[in-house]
Amino acid sequence: MMETNVTAKSQPGMKVVLTQKIRDSEQQTIVTQRKNSPLSLARGEFISHTCEGIFSLHGGASYELQDSQVVCTSEASTIITLLIEGNLQFGYDDLEFTLDASAEPQALIVNLAQPCNFHRRLVKGSHIVKLNLVISPQWIANRIKEACTASKFVSTHKAAAMVNFTGEMLEATKKVLSLSAPKTLNDYIQLEASSFALIQMCIEQLADKPTAESPACCSTYNDSIGKAIHYIEQHLSEDIRLEKLAQHMAMSVSSLQSKFKQQLGMTVASYTRDRRLHIARKHLEKGYCSITEAAYEAGYHHPSNFSAAFKKAFGESPQAFMQNKTE
Repeated sequence: MMETNVTAKSQPGMKVVLTQKIRDSEQQTIVTQRKNSPLSLARGEFISHTCEGIFSLHGGASYELQDSQVVCTSEASTIITLLIEGNLQFGYDDLEFTLDASAEPQALIVNLAQPCNFHRRLVKGSHIVKLNLVISPQWIANRIKEACTASKFVSTHKAAAMVNFTGEMLEATKKVLSLSAPKTLNDYIQLEASSFALIQMCIEQLADKPTAESPACCSTYNDSIGKAIHYIEQHLSEDIRLEKLAQHMAMSVSSLQSKFKQQLGMTVASYTRDRRLHIARKHLEKGYCSITEAAYEAGYHHPSNFSAAFKKAFGESPQAFMQNKTE
């Protein structure tokens, strides 16, 4: 897919919720999905891979093009962040982490026992080289046979620990990043073998990490809109009423709508609708439901209305999406 150049102004501290990658030959651009004024957020060479039921990974080398905040929901998982170059500011709910690889590479492992709000700051001009490994909690749980430091860590919500980024880990990280476009069976084996090696080396270090202590890179984060997003994400299958959400956030409905519109460029209803549509598309892609069932789960009583909204959001009808998926 060719990159579309978009000219738009970003506001200081602007938050974005939904993003997508656009490919142009060997480069990719991450852009917002704001309907009226999409912005290019980062450009570079990215990697994304899923080892079904075990882990997923994403990362790469990129330049950040805008000052902004990215907000989304992270599922329950154990997340390893490996930073080779640059500075990262990110967090989960009320926790915020700062990793600085200007002197040496840095690594952090965080455990999420339940879904929570993820936030990350992008700084215009920053060059980032990183890798994230997101490990399935069920896969880990099935392999813990007796109590140990690692078992305590993965059972503790928002447990975090810095990891000593050894030369061996650096070599394995670079190996994974070099395989951004695996083609052969051997490529895939090397990619997953290096990823497993990184997981093993990080888990091994947990034996020396006290779970109760927060790492030095950790601080407290407070963001009302992030909390509102987290509430919405937790109640997407329910009828979300503005009055109840505003009460939960201890603010008026008008203030909530104003903050949402100002920081995210969309209303609460638009965000909720977009998230439900994205979930519906994911369920269709995985074969979890039929189009009629997906429409109902997304809050549409008539499949025709769902099809129209789906096409407006993704550029094709659910029927065309399913047909293209099977080809």
